[in-house]
Amino acid sequence: MPLHVPAPQRMSDVADGLAQIVGWARDERSPIGYFAALYNQTTAAIDAAIRAGDFADGERVEHLAVTFAGRYFAALGAWEPGSGHASAAWSVAFEQSTRPLLVIEHVLLGMNAHILLDLGVAAATVCPGDELAGLKPDFDRVNAVLGSLVDPMRRAVGRVERWMTPFNRFAHLEDAVAGLGVRTARVLAWDVATTVAAAPTDDARRAAINRVDADVARLSAELVDPGGVRGLVRRVLRRFDDTNVADGIDALLGRS
Repeated sequence: MPLHVPAPQRMSDVADGLAQIVGWARDERSPIGYFAALYNQTTAAIDAAIRAGDFADGERVEHLAVTFAGRYFAALGAWEPGSGHASAAWSVAFEQSTRPLLVIEHVLLGMNAHILLDLGVAAATVCPGDELAGLKPDFDRVNAVLGSLVDPMRRAVGRVERWMTPFNRFAHLEDAVAGLGVRTARVLAWDVATTVAAAPTDDARRAAINRVDADVARLSAELVDPGGVRGLVRRVLRRFDDTNVADGIDALLGRS
């Protein structure tokens, strides 16, 4: 670490970069590969929707998707333990990759950082200021694609952690997934985009992004270390989880 992936210019570059991350994660047996594998599925779905003409402005959506992915690649390339070079939200996600978390927890940490922080920032980057309003219909369609992958993701995780499914409600993991898949992607990410796009200066823009970053990092920390009964259930589940990283990656890639 860090793992350097070239900044993407096209959707094909995003797919190649994700394949590089997944391959590295398989070799290193790193849970970082779980989110990358899910992201691979998301990229394929958005690319297919662009090619099918599902967006009002497919070229702009590709620009958004490439900018969105570029933030993930840059965060991974910048991260080194304790360096502070990556965003706070991504630092939490990457640092937790050394802990024996459940597959779904690793995925949720990546979703937190990428949807709650990166998606809105990417939208404001592609369509700054007053231009952002024109992106809203296609932004919603992108989020519909993201939301459509939540249930397949849960099923994929269930295939590698079958024993955990009955305990999901006690660990409150189902609630977290449902919240990210519907409420967050459609509402909170757009709120971030409008806040960043409306910032009057570069300094104000950076300050707005930093505030969101800190909030997401705090949310992610609470996600993996909840208190009370939830925390106890999570710790017990983690102790008995023996998921093979390669199997988890394959499931999230749709290969099992």
